[in-house]
Amino acid sequence: MALIDLHIHSTHSDGIFTVAERVRQAKRRGVALLALTDHDTVRGIPEFLRLARAAKLRAVPGVEISTNYQGKGLHILGYGIRHRDPALVSFLRAQSEDRIRRAREAVRLLSAHGFRISFAAVRAEAGGNIGKPHIAKVILASRENRRLLRERFGFTGGWSALIDRFFDRAGQLGYIPRKKVDTIRVIRLVRRAGGVPVLAHPMHPMHDYKSEAELVASLRVLSRAGLAGLEAITPWTDARAKRHLLRLAEKFGLIVTAGTDNHEDKKLGISVSKKIYAQLLQALKHVR
Repeated sequence: MALIDLHIHSTHSDGIFTVAERVRQAKRRGVALLALTDHDTVRGIPEFLRLARAAKLRAVPGVEISTNYQGKGLHILGYGIRHRDPALVSFLRAQSEDRIRRAREAVRLLSAHGFRISFAAVRAEAGGNIGKPHIAKVILASRENRRLLRERFGFTGGWSALIDRFFDRAGQLGYIPRKKVDTIRVIRLVRRAGGVPVLAHPMHPMHDYKSEAELVASLRVLSRAGLAGLEAITPWTDARAKRHLLRLAEKFGLIVTAGTDNHEDKKLGISVSKKIYAQLLQALKHVR
């Protein structure tokens, strides 16, 4: 078995650890292969590669991009990308600008409902690319906001539950729809930037596919469009789901990847077989 993690986040998006902390954590854990995959940004990649090289850690430049496929929100992981590719950088800049737009609109909406929140506070909380966790954490940092949540909405949970209750779906109080970016366009963008496009967390309980038929139909189309891999091994994928995803990866000729989608935990890494590890090294052999 090999310990790898091809799906982690840093403070450049919505993780709580810096790039340097992530590299140190991976080194201490004995992670054999690590990818930094911040949301819609590659700003942390130069530092990540430099520090990983110094730590003698095998590292892969990556990114996680939010996309839309037939009305469904899918995340595409891009591995081994040329992170300075002009088309990729321009696209990610537009994605970041859309995150700013959505955050500003969410702040205005929440303020109109009596919450004490400012865009400046959200931006300061984020540090890098703004995400829903930053808005949620700013809300919960205020005693007045917590009282409002408790008395008006009966809510007493943490930031993750707050996102699920108020921000994730149309009709919720703080929901602002993102700009729709076609999944196939992103797959092709990643390939043109020299990367390996992979479908992230296809069976996550709070994301993406709820039925086998939906997933199979999408993989049939997306694999023909250039999708190269499937994130089949995750902390929330049970043995049955893992076997199913491994079969689908084989059926559609996709590589198998593994990652924790780690935002706030120091314990990086997930075990994969030597066979899967060897296949990943082969698929990423262009990464230096």
